[in-house]
Amino acid sequence: ANFVSNRSEIIDLNKLLFSEFLYQKFNDHLFNKILNTQFITNWNRKNPTKIIDEKTKFNDSLLKKTLLSKENEKRKYIKNILNDFLVHLNKSHFNSNEKNIKLSMAKNILSNIKNFIWYLILQSEKFKEIDIVLNVVTNTLSEFIEKIKITEYLSLIIMEIINYAENSKIKKYLKLKYRKDKIYDLIMNEDIRKNIQDDMKLKNDFIYISWKIRNNNVSLGTDNKFKVIIMNKEYDYRTLKNDIENKYRTNIRGKSLIDLYKESEDNTINNELGLYYLSYLNEACKDLNIKFESYVSQNIIEDFPLISLSFKIR
Repeated sequence: ANFVSNRSEIIDLNKLLFSEFLYQKFNDHLFNKILNTQFITNWNRKNPTKIIDEKTKFNDSLLKKTLLSKENEKRKYIKNILNDFLVHLNKSHFNSNEKNIKLSMAKNILSNIKNFIWYLILQSEKFKEIDIVLNVVTNTLSEFIEKIKITEYLSLIIMEIINYAENSKIKKYLKLKYRKDKIYDLIMNEDIRKNIQDDMKLKNDFIYISWKIRNNNVSLGTDNKFKVIIMNKEYDYRTLKNDIENKYRTNIRGKSLIDLYKESEDNTINNELGLYYLSYLNEACKDLNIKFESYVSQNIIEDFPLISLSFKIR
C-alpha cells in the first residue's frame, strides 16, 4: 500500500498500540515496586503462611467480591494519586494541552489497575503504609507516562523505513522500464511514482507492517515485548515469529538497522535522516530504561529485507 500517503494514520495507530502496551505492562511493574516496600516485608512477617512475592497467584474472582464494598476507598485513593500527579505536572514545562493529555492518560491507566493491586493498596492501609504505597503508584504512573514519548521517535523511524521500503520497490519496477542512470530522478517524479504504485496494486505487490503488543501467555510477569515488523511481502505469522526468535536465541541477528543505514550505498535512501532518528530513539530508550533492539533479515533475498524492531520495558 502507499503507506507514505497515509502517514498520519500510521503514526496515530502506532501511538495507540504502544500506549496500550504500556498500559498492560504497568500492573507488572507496579506489583514489582510494591513488592519492594516495607509494607510487603511487614505483611510477610505477620502472614508466614500467606507470603506475597513474585510467584504469588491471586484468585481474581474472589478479589472482585472482596473489593465490591471498597469502591469508595478506591475512588478516594484515585483522587489522591491524581492530585499528586497533577502537582508533578504543574512543576513541569508542559503546556495546558499537554498536561490535559497526560492527565487523561493517567486516568486511563488507573482505571485499568488490576484487582490484586487494589487489594494490596487497601491492605497497606491496615499496616499504616498506605502513604508509601500510594507514592509508589504515583511515581510508577509518572514513569510510564514519560515512556509514551517513545512513540514520537518510533513513529518517525517507522515512516523513514516505510519510505525506504517503498522507494526500494518502486526502483525495482523502474529498472525494468528505464535507464538505470536515471533512476534517482524518476523515483522523485510524482506522476511516475503514482503509475508504479498502480502497477504494484494490480500485482498485489505490497509492503506490510505489523504490530505485536501481547504474549499468548498472559500470566503476571510474562516477558512481553512490543514488536514492529516491516516486510515486503505477506508472511505466515507463526513462521515469521519462529524464524525471528530462532535467530535471536542463536545470536544470529543479521544486521541491525544502524548497520543497514551505514552500509547502504543507495542514493534513494536518506541514510543521514535514518541514523538521526535512530540516535534519538536509542538515547530516549536508554533514558527511559527501555531495551531497544533491531533485526534486519539477511535471508530474504528480495528488493527490501524484513526489519523487526522490539522494545522491552525494564
